[in-house]
Amino acid sequence: MSKLFHACSLLISLSLLNSVQAEILCTAIKPTQQKLCVIFSIMPDMATQQWFVESASGQSRSLPNMSAAMLQVSDIAIDEQGQWLAVLSVGEGHPILEVFALKSILQNSGKAQWEINPYPGWLSLEGWQAGILSLQTDRLLSGKVYDSSDWPEAETTQTYYLNPKTGKLSRK
Repeated sequence: MSKLFHACSLLISLSLLNSVQAEILCTAIKPTQQKLCVIFSIMPDMATQQWFVESASGQSRSLPNMSAAMLQVSDIAIDEQGQWLAVLSVGEGHPILEVFALKSILQNSGKAQWEINPYPGWLSLEGWQAGILSLQTDRLLSGKVYDSSDWPEAETTQTYYLNPKTGKLSRK
């Protein structure tokens, strides 16, 4: 049996016994047969996050140096070419989007290339298309992602496209 199966079994047991909130998210690493997964758990006095890769045969490899900005990971998405990883994590109800070069994550050495913190607003991932990340938010984002503070509130939901190679945000 795979480590993923054992981890899920352990989380279910802990949830039933100790009031642990636990979740697992996985996404396919295209074009390979592998999956990238994260398990995060929140206990009354501790929280953890564990990232790993699972092969098609069920073998797992831990990624101990990978960590999202906020503990609760709510969405993960890998682009079609398997080059970029988008991670949406939440802390105290506030989301942060990070974009990583997937190759560096799989080599267990990656840090976020780009980060969008829409505080006090919200943000959601809409997916990848042709290597460009689509996202929605209630903030008026502009320019490059390097400065993600003090973005004004929009009157309606806004859709943006992030080019992970350059960090440039656009409306189309």
